[in-house]
Amino acid sequence: MINFNSSFSQSAKSFLMAIFLGLLLLVLPSSKVVAQCGYNNTFYINYTPVYDGAAHLANDCFFGGDLMTMTVVAGGTYTFSTCSTTAFDSEITVYDAAGATVLGFNDDACGANGLSSQLTVTAGYSGTMNVLIDQYNCATNSGPCMPMYITSSAPPPPPPPVGPPCPLTGSSAGNVTPGCGAFGG
Repeated sequence: MINFNSSFSQSAKSFLMAIFLGLLLLVLPSSKVVAQCGYNNTFYINYTPVYDGAAHLANDCFFGGDLMTMTVVAGGTYTFSTCSTTAFDSEITVYDAAGATVLGFNDDACGANGLSSQLTVTAGYSGTMNVLIDQYNCATNSGPCMPMYITSSAPPPPPPPVGPPCPLTGSSAGNVTPGCGAFGG
């Protein structure tokens, strides 16, 4: 075993460390760094969701750099997809109404080439949601364009309202009888 503290000079230790780190970088897998795209796209269309759980064509020609608005319902689930095409390497970023908070981002989730995007967001509020379509690396493009499909599911219905309590009838002797049927309800 080599004792690095006594066998090598400081400059030799630095050199060996640099070689080791260089070799380590060669064997580590490379990966693409992804992050949401900035809120800087150009308004394109307003979409009205169809709450039937089926995919609907929002528009057949989105370019990188387009922005779509839509009105959402709290608890509703919305899936945005460009999976049906390989026109360009798409990215989808969803923002709140003010364009201040990112609600979701996706790059490379699907498609024949693995470069299309799909993102599901559950709305935490009722109001406007902004959907941005970008070409990879948050770029704009002027062609080709691609379709985007949206699947919208309404939130579950609220529980039925609770009715007023049943009136109690009885005597001062403590014999209480429910006034709403045999079981008091």
